[in-house]
Amino acid sequence: MKKCPNCHRNIPSDANICPYCGQPQPGYVPPGFKKNNRKKTMYLYLIMAILFVNIPFVLSYMFAYNSMNDDFSSEKITLAAYQESSKETVQYQYDSLQDFADKVTNSDTYVEKIEDMENQLNDMIDNDQFEKDYLFQITQNNNVYALINYEITAKTGTVYQIEYSYNLSGESQCDISINQNDVKSIDEIDQILTDHQNEYNDIIKIFNGKDNTKLLGDTKTEFDKIKEELGQEKISHYGKGVSQSSSTHHCAMRVFGQEGSYRLKLSFQTQLKKKNFM
Repeated sequence: MKKCPNCHRNIPSDANICPYCGQPQPGYVPPGFKKNNRKKTMYLYLIMAILFVNIPFVLSYMFAYNSMNDDFSSEKITLAAYQESSKETVQYQYDSLQDFADKVTNSDTYVEKIEDMENQLNDMIDNDQFEKDYLFQITQNNNVYALINYEITAKTGTVYQIEYSYNLSGESQCDISINQNDVKSIDEIDQILTDHQNEYNDIIKIFNGKDNTKLLGDTKTEFDKIKEELGQEKISHYGKGVSQSSSTHHCAMRVFGQEGSYRLKLSFQTQLKKKNFM
């Protein structure tokens, strides 16, 4: 494994782009990167000439390649025991929970725990929309990398954005963002934070298995110190807020100015309770 220089998370050694933050890794040149237009034109003519001469072979290869992809997409695998390795190479990748469940024969534990957690979120948040995005990668030493994103739009208009990641080597991360648009006053923001603190705690607890009341309460106390000041000044689109941290958690409450209203964003970064997911 190696660390991404941008988000500092462990990623497979052969990864050209970080699966967590999307940062290209050192030495990787993205396709289409322009270094020299004259050279690019020359290479383009050369490629066209090669293709023209070898077009029958190219077409044959394309059909064969598609056939191999089709075979690969239907291949089923069984996870063996994870073995630590200083270098990891991704061998399989799945972009949906259904594919991961169907094509990895012993993935039931992972899938059941993810579905159970999603059912809890559905029960807690009366929502109009629950968007889900998955990425599962399996390396040659049977490490499983999971990166999952949710965007949940509640019937109240509150938008919950949740991103969490974990792998068998022990690393995990969870970022939860709760956004409330079109809030008319600072007093209303204060009331939202007071009324929904237990709800926020319950949602975060699904992921870290801990009572987060103290950190949420400490951050709210800091917010109370500036709320009068917020109501007396024009807040820019950069926003203004407070934050508090503990050993493994970080909580922030921030208010952004909008035309005729405010936007509230509550952010919570934490680590996962691994056994709830693996």
